[in-house]
Amino acid sequence: MSGEKALMVLSHLADNAIRHHARTIRLEAHDERTMLRLTVSNDGEPISAPNRDRIFDAFFTTRRDSGGTGMGLAIARAVMASHGGSIRLLPTGDGAAFELQFPAA
Repeated sequence: MSGEKALMVLSHLADNAIRHHARTIRLEAHDERTMLRLTVSNDGEPISAPNRDRIFDAFFTTRRDSGGTGMGLAIARAVMASHGGSIRLLPTGDGAAFELQFPAA
């Protein structure tokens, strides 16, 4: 995956965190030989239980009234998949946390 594509995904996660009042965004990387696992977490508002299963659906947004299109996480998932990677929401009590998996170069 190009650095530009990875940066686009990370930028989207950071933008979402800021929009949901995060003050801290944490990146944690683990090299697992055949893949790089990156956890991106924040201390913003948590994703509600009813929305957790829908956040990667195209056009799903809780911000339609403020211009949200619901395409950001759907595009992030498509970009990751097109490069042999993945993104998923992790369970967390506070804020939000995502796991990204990148194939080793």
